Amino acid sequence: MIEDHSIPGRHRFERLAGALASLKLRITFGAIAALALGIGLSTTLLVRQAEGATILAQSQRELTEAVRTATMPSQRVVDLQRALGATGAQPDEATLGDPARRGAFIESKPVLRGLFASVFVATPDGAVRTMADAAGVRHPALDVAERDYFTRTLAEQRPIVSEPLPSRVSAEVVLIFT
Repeated sequence: MIEDHSIPGRHRFERLAGALASLKLRITFGAIAALALGIGLSTTLLVRQAEGATILAQSQRELTEAVRTATMPSQRVVDLQRALGATGAQPDEATLGDPARRGAFIESKPVLRGLFASVFVATPDGAVRTMADAAGVRHPALDVAERDYFTRTLAEQRPIVSEPLPSRVSAEVVLIFT
């Protein structure tokens, strides 16, 4: 018997080729490949579903937080309007005609003075008669007759919140509650 040592591992290759010719081994490898493919596809689908559910849950949390955040300022505006309506009674004609009585009228509204940066009394023609702010009670020569919030309040007979606008007293942007 003569052995051929010219090609190393030739016997191993021939044995492997013979084994692959076996039907049982091919069926086993096919089943293993199908199982691996099925597991891979299942894993991919489950990961995608989990990712979608996570994104949906996160967007729902963000929407809930946005609604909650938007509700807080709007609730604050409603609270300020209620406070103004409850404590901001209209002064009588005698009070409107007397600067000292107008000052006392505004001073008698500590809740309003605490809630708002400034409080003023204006006549139906738009003349601001008395104003109270951090500087105290004053009698400025201001006219709000052409301001949209003022004309709408008189026309609609209901509370109005103005758009942000520059204050005529300070350099700040203000919202006016009527």
